[in-house]
Amino acid sequence: PTNYLDIVSIRWITQFLRDWENELIIISHDREFMDDVVTHTAAIHRNKLRKIKGGTEKLYAQILQDEEIHEKTRVNEEKKRKQEQAFIDRFRAQATKAAAVQSRIKRMEKMPALEKLAHIDNLDFAFRSVPFYAERLMELKGVSFHYDPSVPLIRNLSLSIKPGDRIAVIGKNGKGKSTLLNVMAGEMPPTDGEIYSHPNVQLGYFGQTNIDRLVKTMTVEEEIQSANIDLGRTAVRSIAGTMMFSGDAAEKKIAVLSGGERSRVQLGKILARPSNLIFLDEPTNHLDMESIEALVESIQEFDGAVVIVTHSEMILKDVAT
Repeated sequence: PTNYLDIVSIRWITQFLRDWENELIIISHDREFMDDVVTHTAAIHRNKLRKIKGGTEKLYAQILQDEEIHEKTRVNEEKKRKQEQAFIDRFRAQATKAAAVQSRIKRMEKMPALEKLAHIDNLDFAFRSVPFYAERLMELKGVSFHYDPSVPLIRNLSLSIKPGDRIAVIGKNGKGKSTLLNVMAGEMPPTDGEIYSHPNVQLGYFGQTNIDRLVKTMTVEEEIQSANIDLGRTAVRSIAGTMMFSGDAAEKKIAVLSGGERSRVQLGKILARPSNLIFLDEPTNHLDMESIEALVESIQEFDGAVVIVTHSEMILKDVAT
């Protein structure tokens, strides 16, 4: 329910649902929101539904513990099976050991053969940075912008962006957050004021409208390649794989992709071109919990500066400086 709500509305609905006296079931990728509201958490994991009392951290810890126990048990049982099989192979031909061999065979048949847990694909990526040695990447001086002169969206804004900055832009919907990024990215000129961008700035821009600009007839691989024509096919395929488009999935047409998949393609295009300044406009809208955490980690580790429009309390807490 929070995907297209602004931060003020999310805070309101969080309190509303906490006060709600009846039952509710929520599907959400917003961990902070979910943990603030629910009494129990259910996760679909390895084609099964796991439900526990408590929040997401407790649930994921339980899943991790269960999988570690599964793997240790599997390894131990495999070791036992090999020992039993070695005894059977060694004494099968000896009449005096026939009873013991038969006993071992029956015991092996009763031993459960646990399967090795398959690897689960999650987003696991890092933004590649271009070195930058000046004091400021970008500076806004007295910037104003409007679509309609009677409705000013941005008025007399001055802002400096330095290497290492993590600037979060929050506010109600329709108040000009996406417009601000568009103006800063040079996609629309300000109606007043100046924007100075250092000549060595390499910008990576994930915008809400950028997803709509993906060419529907192109494949995932072709779109990622278009962001950096100097990349070889192996490198492009590697980025596609990082964005969970492995093998034949990299040859899917943009037209058949879901909103979330298109978001991942757009993120892949940013990865394809090293940068030192990244603009992200609500990048988590179509991402699941694991992907959001991978994004947060990649922002934290990025050497350049990041400006992010977000409604996520977690990103404000973990990322914003």
